[in-house]
Amino acid sequence: MGIIKHWCAHLRAAPPIFAFLLAMAFALADTSVAQPLTLNDAFLRTAAADPGLPAAQARINAAEADILQAGTKPNPSVMFELENFAGTGPIGALDQSVTTLSYSQRLERGNKRGARTSLARAGLQAAQLEKQIHALDLFESVEIAWIEAVTAEAGIALNEERLAAAQRLQAETERRVLAAREPAFAGARVGALLAETEIALARARSDAETAKATLAAYWDGPSDIQLDPTWLDRLEPSPDISLVENSADLALFQAERQSAGARLGLEEARGVQDPTFAGGVRHFALGDNVAFVASVAIPLPLYDDNNGNISRALAERNAADREYAAQRRNLQREMGTLQARIAAYANESEALESSAIPQAERALALIREGFDRGAFEYIDIIEAERNLNNADTRRLEVLRAYHLDRARMNRLTGRYQFIIAGQETR
Repeated sequence: MGIIKHWCAHLRAAPPIFAFLLAMAFALADTSVAQPLTLNDAFLRTAAADPGLPAAQARINAAEADILQAGTKPNPSVMFELENFAGTGPIGALDQSVTTLSYSQRLERGNKRGARTSLARAGLQAAQLEKQIHALDLFESVEIAWIEAVTAEAGIALNEERLAAAQRLQAETERRVLAAREPAFAGARVGALLAETEIALARARSDAETAKATLAAYWDGPSDIQLDPTWLDRLEPSPDISLVENSADLALFQAERQSAGARLGLEEARGVQDPTFAGGVRHFALGDNVAFVASVAIPLPLYDDNNGNISRALAERNAADREYAAQRRNLQREMGTLQARIAAYANESEALESSAIPQAERALALIREGFDRGAFEYIDIIEAERNLNNADTRRLEVLRAYHLDRARMNRLTGRYQFIIAGQETR
């Protein structure tokens, strides 16, 4: 305070221009104070430090390369043949040789190239969704760590209030013991309560440091982060259960259905035989004559008609259809449970804040007034403070449970997908 008064005196005595500059300096200094870390900031820091996101992006790049490769045609072949040379009898070294130069090309039938491309595109979609799911899983873990850290910070404030109340009670009890208005053991009992409160505060501070270190570990940062405990009081309307249709998990199962369908189409296309066309020029050394040659080769599906692979792909497609339906039902059931619990926690928190806690505070205030007049004993204050502490603790537990369920709901509905999109555009 002395330093502030010193500079304020200089500010009043300085010329206007210097007073203006000093005022600006104080304003900048005030804005440079560390601001509480927001949840979105925690997400952005985590996304920037996570090695899993670049790995997922590399898989997307690989899937894009699969699309490029799937659209290619079979390579042609060039063949050179030399016959009837270096023989015996009338066949000399090259006098009666026959030389052939031919060009051959396999012609794909059954839309094989289109089927390969469809399968590769389905793989790309799955890779993109897997990256999204990885980020959402990561953000859920960060949000849980955030909730634990903010709850721990709120626990410090709660225990500090309890310590202040215990110190007031100890001072008043000691005064009454000295005045022979309370037995001597009352002071010892209140002292033990004060010691327990101090231990609880120390444990709360240690828990908060551990929780903040756990949170900051997601981006390898220091644990001396500032959090806003009032964030816990921000209750939001429960999301619509129809948002299950936007679930990235459900979209991944849908992509797997498409992939299974594309794989079935590819196996069916592979069951269609591909002919190979060839054409070339043949030179006869004897007489120095030239002729054209042509050929067509068509595989005969006598043994391998690819029916086994087709049957397997069909079974996998049927399995993917049923897994999609099962996953959709599971998500609807889980989101319905979460929606009901979130609403129940919100109602309980509101009831505690608007009714139970104010009544406990009023009862404590009345008992303290009576205690000062000698109408109540210290044990009555201890009981009233315990009731208030129980209500405060219960509300903190309810808020923590509410936000943990909200974090799970945010994960299922992909609430923070916009952060992933923002990272991809950088």
